[in-house]
Amino acid sequence: MWTLNETIAYAKSQVGQTNGKVYAKIAVGWESPYDWCAYFCSTIKIKGQLDCPYFPNGFAFDKRDLGVIGDRWVEPRDLQAGDFIGFDWDGGGQWGGDHVGYVVQRVAAGDYWTVEGNCGGAVRLKHRTIENTRSAKGIGIIGGIRPKYKTEVKALKLTQRGDKGAEVIVIQNLLNLRGITNMYVDGIFGAKTEAGVKEFQKLVGIYPDGKVGAKTWPALTAK
Repeated sequence: MWTLNETIAYAKSQVGQTNGKVYAKIAVGWESPYDWCAYFCSTIKIKGQLDCPYFPNGFAFDKRDLGVIGDRWVEPRDLQAGDFIGFDWDGGGQWGGDHVGYVVQRVAAGDYWTVEGNCGGAVRLKHRTIENTRSAKGIGIIGGIRPKYKTEVKALKLTQRGDKGAEVIVIQNLLNLRGITNMYVDGIFGAKTEAGVKEFQKLVGIYPDGKVGAKTWPALTAK
C-alpha cells in the first residue's frame, strides 16, 4: 500500500499522458475505448493498493453509490489531498456523476488542485473550485471518496543511484514531463536519472548531489 505522498507523486507523474487505454486495461482488464477518467482513478487505487470503496470502476460516482461508498463519502467543501473528487456537468446533481479526478492539494474549503484523466484527452493538472465548476445545468463538484493510505513514516524515502522501484519510476516520469530528460522509464536509478536530478536541482536552487530527498521530493512534485 502507498502512503498519501507516494500516491500524490504518482498521480502528478502521469500529467501529460494521453493513452487512456493503458489505464482501462489496468482497471477492467481490457483496452476500453470509452471515456477514461474513472479508469485513471481506478489505476491509482490498484497501483497504490489503496483501501478505497467504489474503485475499480469504469464510471463516475454519485450519491446513488452511497451504499458502496458508505462513510467514506466526503462533502464538496470538505475534500482533502488524497480524496477522489466527483463532478456533475449536465444537471444530474449529486445523483448524476459525469467526471472524476484525484485531489493533490487543498487550497481552501471547496478549492482544490486535482489530477484528472481524460480531461481534454489527456491527464491534466486542474484548479477546481465549487464556483468555477458550476454551470448553467450542473452543480460542479458533487463530493468525493476518501481512501485509507499506508501510515506515513516519512514523506518519501531518500532515493539515489542504484535504487530500483516505484519511487524511481515517479522520478523518471517527472523529469521527462518537466522536459529535463527524455529517458526510458525503467525504474532503475542509473547515470541518466542521476544527471537529470542534478540538472533539476541546479534549476531550482538545491545543492546538486543527484539524490532525491527531503528538499528535492517536494520541489520535483510541486505543481
